[in-house]
Amino acid sequence: MKLCLNCGGKFDDEKTHCPADGLKLVSLEGGSLVGTVIDDRYKIESIIGRGALGTVYKANQELVGRPVAVKVLHSYLISDTDTVKRFQQEARGVSRLKHPHIITIFDYGLLPNGLPYIAMDYLKGDTLAKILHERKQLSVKELMPVIKQVCDALEEAHNCGVIHRDVTPDNIVLIEQGGQQNFVKVVDFGIAKLLRVDGETLSSLTKAGAVGGSPIYMSPERITNKDIDNRSDIYSLGVVIFEALVGRPPFASTDAARLMLAQVNEVAPKLKDVRPDFLFPQELEDVLAKALAKAPEDRQSSMGQLRDELMSATNKMLASFGKIDLTAELEAAAAPKEPESVSGQEMSDLFRNVVESKGKKLAEHIQMREEIAAEQERQRDRQRDHSYKVKTDVSIFSRLVAYVQILVPYVMCLILLTVLVWFVRTEPMFSSFFKEDKVSQSEIDKLIGAGKLHQARELLESAQKSGTLSNADFETLNRVYLRLAKHYIKYKDYRQAKAVLERVSSKSTVYKQSQSLLKKLK
Repeated sequence: MKLCLNCGGKFDDEKTHCPADGLKLVSLEGGSLVGTVIDDRYKIESIIGRGALGTVYKANQELVGRPVAVKVLHSYLISDTDTVKRFQQEARGVSRLKHPHIITIFDYGLLPNGLPYIAMDYLKGDTLAKILHERKQLSVKELMPVIKQVCDALEEAHNCGVIHRDVTPDNIVLIEQGGQQNFVKVVDFGIAKLLRVDGETLSSLTKAGAVGGSPIYMSPERITNKDIDNRSDIYSLGVVIFEALVGRPPFASTDAARLMLAQVNEVAPKLKDVRPDFLFPQELEDVLAKALAKAPEDRQSSMGQLRDELMSATNKMLASFGKIDLTAELEAAAAPKEPESVSGQEMSDLFRNVVESKGKKLAEHIQMREEIAAEQERQRDRQRDHSYKVKTDVSIFSRLVAYVQILVPYVMCLILLTVLVWFVRTEPMFSSFFKEDKVSQSEIDKLIGAGKLHQARELLESAQKSGTLSNADFETLNRVYLRLAKHYIKYKDYRQAKAVLERVSSKSTVYKQSQSLLKKLK
């Protein structure tokens, strides 16, 4: 088997150059280790898979009798000692990461032929890439529990000075652990760059211009070979989230050079621009746009911040977070079947049937419109015949005048009665007869407790206008004003918030708080 280092495609040994970009292919065959025992500890049983970095074997750790995965670096990567040193340093650093969502590395070393290897957890599960291949996309409710675990794992790695640098759906594995479904394991820190080990900065062993990983998920600073930090992983995870929600990454092209240019120069689209048929919260759009910013300083400063912003943005949609089990949904979703091949004659027959079907529907539609028009004409004829039979000399205008003459006295009386009632209710000498009962404090408390602040406000203001508002109710009204202002600020309705804050009385105990908020709004 051979590999294209540009597009990541795998091809048979007969091919010498990549059909997509014409680059020379690199052989992945370094001799199978199946049946051998590494360091008298790991008996190789079978090949799990091959990637750009190495071959992964399933092995049995004979001393304890547990299955492990052994990854052996490809021979084309160890042309110099720097590569071997870098591999060993990264393996040593990653092996010290102790987090439930990070794959455990048990051991690392060199084979007799000089190829480095690492022994790690053997995981039984599906990668997020496989799930997306079958499902195409996941809902926000399905995806967020997975992303939260990924953020927790990468936050721990960053705190220990390790940058993953290859955050892709292929490196996010969902397994069952301790009875919990869809337990996340972040794998393959094989190209991670260590910022520090044991508190000391390592000398950079990464060669200039050597860019590893998939261009689809690379951050702009990685592509341009600039210094990177934990915010590079934030960008890559933002691409993963985008792809999982809409079924495609923000930037995609079969031309690697064009893809990298887009990653560096083009602004990522919004979720709703790619899938206008889905409803995504605006807060989620804002968090993703921030994570996919071109400049690292414009992104979230840490994985913890990204996790918190994502959880806050999707809080209403994740009311049942922590109780979501994707197993049934993932198993029920079958991979889409490839369409069967169709001959030219069959295609012609199909096209003719479609045209005939559409023509028939059009003819039926025209016939229906003609029948409706004929029925409308018959109805007009019946109306005209009826009009002729009505024997009256009264015109429409004369009838209208007669109706107005009848209605005018009643309207005038209604207006006079309305004015009289208003005068009596507003005149102080009569107002005592119309005073309403004092507002019920228990009713106000129930409305406030239920979050119905607008109704509580209307009831209290009505009592204030009628002069029945007690001192306690007056204080309650001002507190309702303050809570309403905070509600409007939360949803960025600053005009309403300002109007409510200006109604807070200077005699209220919350007056200082309202003035402080009002200054911030100004």
